Amino acid sequence: MSSFDLPDPKGFGLVQRDRDFDHYQDLEARPDLRPSAWVEPAAAWGRGRIELVEIPTDEDINDNIVAYWIPEQPLGPGAPATFDYTLRWYSDDSQRPPGGRVLATRIDRRDDTYRCVVDFVGKELEALPPETVLQGVVTIGAGTGQEGELVEQRVEKNPVTGGFRLVFRVRPSRRDPLPLRAFLQQGAGALTETWSYLLAP
Repeated sequence: MSSFDLPDPKGFGLVQRDRDFDHYQDLEARPDLRPSAWVEPAAAWGRGRIELVEIPTDEDINDNIVAYWIPEQPLGPGAPATFDYTLRWYSDDSQRPPGGRVLATRIDRRDDTYRCVVDFVGKELEALPPETVLQGVVTIGAGTGQEGELVEQRVEKNPVTGGFRLVFRVRPSRRDPLPLRAFLQQGAGALTETWSYLLAP
């Protein structure tokens, strides 16, 4: 389970990114054709959190992932609560996210450190020349009490995808699962969605 604290969500959902049939070879469930679902609040919901639950399963016939919203203030019996929203179902949508998105993640280990390679793509990123300086904003632990050390990082243009690649190395301080998050920014402005990963040392 992963939890994402938000002061006021603008949207959340589950997005099916990989639509290459060859990656699944599943003629029954056809995960390559599954729709994405996106929730857009119509008004302010206040402070709360999104919870992402990934349930272990040994068969692909079981749907095993869900995301939902939990308000910070608990709902009491008999107290009214209003949550207006639009639920969108879609296949591929170039407007979501409006900035750069994660294309691929690769992780390997060397001694006591883990190298994370995250490729971001998107029209805005493709329009930037190779010499553009972008910053990778990497968060380790995300307020969970888990700790780790960011050993190194770099951002470079990926001439194959047209986007940018963030490469960083992290050293966990203990053997507990370690939440990692990262995005690309230019100056003070974020250019991409936030990549999130639970590293299990």
